[in-house]
Amino acid sequence: MEVTKYTTHLIIKTSESIKKKANSLLKPYNLTVEQYAVLQRIHEGFDTSSKILTTWGGSKPSLANKLSELEKKGLIERNVASKDKRIWIFSLKNKGLKLFKAIQPIHEEIVSKLYQNLSVQEIKELTRILEKINK
Repeated sequence: MEVTKYTTHLIIKTSESIKKKANSLLKPYNLTVEQYAVLQRIHEGFDTSSKILTTWGGSKPSLANKLSELEKKGLIERNVASKDKRIWIFSLKNKGLKLFKAIQPIHEEIVSKLYQNLSVQEIKELTRILEKINK
């Protein structure tokens, strides 16, 4: 159906546009959108890879790669869980927390600009539809 092709095109184009804008704003901080998303999840208390995966949306190998990149940059650290030695617990290092706090207002500005022409009801409807598509 022609309508679904156009809608699919718009969804992909919108996603790529958002990612491109966000990556350009994060470039001075030497971070990608995906790396920032992982920092954000860790900051929110998602401290294991399983917990991060529930909200992150990427694959397990991709997450492992992002966690390694962030660790190499000195932004996060991993420690073995005390109760289960097979599980890694991730936390922000001081450098990671400072960077996250510096970027957070930029992130909020991006989100604000993204939705500035939509009402609260339209945002809720968009969210509902996207969640339905992603099931």
